[in-house]
Amino acid sequence: MSAGLTWLRHWGIKPAARAIASYSPRLIGFYLTWEKRLRHYLKPDLLIIDDFALKEFTKTQVEGLYELIDRRYCSSPMIITANRSPKDWYPLFPNPVIAESALDRLISCSVEH
Repeated sequence: MSAGLTWLRHWGIKPAARAIASYSPRLIGFYLTWEKRLRHYLKPDLLIIDDFALKEFTKTQVEGLYELIDRRYCSSPMIITANRSPKDWYPLFPNPVIAESALDRLISCSVEH
C-alpha cells in the first residue's frame, strides 16, 4: 500500500473510485506513450504522487511533469508525499524557470501537513 493511500486512510478518508496513487518515478517513467500517460493522470478526481523529488529530474521528465501540474493546477486535487521539504525541490530541476513555475503552481494551491 502506498504512503498516499495510507495517509488517506489515517485521516478517515476513503478514496473515491476515481483516485490514483502513483509512485513518483513510475509517474514520470516511460511505460506508456506520453499522451496515454497524461490522459491517465488527468482523469482521476484525486491524484496522489508518492515519494516526489527523490532524485534529480531529467529535462524530458520535467517537461512532462510541468504539463501535468499545469493541467491539474487548482482544478483537480493532488496529494504529494516527499522526504524533502518543498524548498529543497528546486535544485532537482534542470531548468530553474520551469522549476519556479511548476513549484509555484504546486505550492500556491497547497496545504502543508
